[in-house]
Amino acid sequence: MPRAGQRKSAADGYLAQAVALGVLARAFPPEHVQEVVSVCGRAERRRRLLPADTVLYFILAMCLFWQLGYEDVARLLPQLPRRDRCTSQDWKVPTTAAIGRARQRLGADPLRELLHRFCRPERPERHSAARFRSWHVATVEVVPFDLPPSQANIRHFAPEPADDGASGPYPQAKVAALTEYGDDGVFGVEVGPSAAPEHSLAAKLLPLLSAGMLLMAGQRLFDLDCWYTARAAGADVVWQIGEDVPLPVAALLDDGSYLSELPRPAGGGRGERVRVVGYSAGDPTVTHRLVTSIADPLQAPAGDLAALHARGREADGVLDVIRVRHGGPRLVLRSRDPGGVEQEVLGLFTVHHALREFLAPTRRHPKSPVHARANGGSEHGRTGVSLPRR
Repeated sequence: MPRAGQRKSAADGYLAQAVALGVLARAFPPEHVQEVVSVCGRAERRRRLLPADTVLYFILAMCLFWQLGYEDVARLLPQLPRRDRCTSQDWKVPTTAAIGRARQRLGADPLRELLHRFCRPERPERHSAARFRSWHVATVEVVPFDLPPSQANIRHFAPEPADDGASGPYPQAKVAALTEYGDDGVFGVEVGPSAAPEHSLAAKLLPLLSAGMLLMAGQRLFDLDCWYTARAAGADVVWQIGEDVPLPVAALLDDGSYLSELPRPAGGGRGERVRVVGYSAGDPTVTHRLVTSIADPLQAPAGDLAALHARGREADGVLDVIRVRHGGPRLVLRSRDPGGVEQEVLGLFTVHHALREFLAPTRRHPKSPVHARANGGSEHGRTGVSLPRR
């Protein structure tokens, strides 16, 4: 649906539009898109003006050309790959209502499958911000997205009005993403109602982790089930936790950290041996407490873990980058039903991946939060963090 501030496509923007559509076609070739549609059971048995693969491309184009209305985006479709090789001369622009019905037929599953196939964790470059020593570092981000105040959106995403005064006049969906830590790669996305606990959304993403990865997670997401889900996936973990979680000292270590045991959920048996790191950054009266599965301080000294966490806290998140790119911090999605909202969110992240891949040859990778020396020396002294004295 068009929104306030949307504009018509201009003829002098043809070249830029063609290049942008080419980015989508290169990132998601038509044969792969058709395979995704078929795997998800959306292939048609009869010819349609808007076959499923074209609708999938439409959703990506809709997320790419955020300021255009439905029908203006539809006018661009002849420039995208199509199995029937439709041209602009014989292309009949569908109505907004027809596009809405086509989106409902498609559903969100093909977008999720496309994201899963193409947005996969890969080993980052040596000096990528997402690399810490031998680990590929990931994190979970959770932010709200504003939605049109349709009855369907209100019933599904915000049945109870928020009492914090922060959500404004719009219902909100809560979006969680598994992303590269300090970089902008995305591995998985979940969408839920505004009242959904953040850790419940994160729990659905953690099975995407694997051996050789390190999950950095914030205090708001801490949950014992989430911890052990990440560990079962093979990943190591560094999690900020509050003082309400008891972690008695089992042994003091030379790097300022100490060994403890993290309990399992009720009835889960013996807990896991962990290491606890406390540090201050900026304000010496505020201590951040980290618990990690990396028990050996030689593998990851306390100062380096503190520096990694401190610098990650200052970086912009991928979700915020996407929201600002497509309309500022008060971005409002256009979909008026829950299925369309999930489609749109998945489309935004899929388009983000396409743009990221296109710009990869020209990107200057941000410096890694900690370039650990080969001899295992700590560099936390140059990062503004301080460890407690023992």
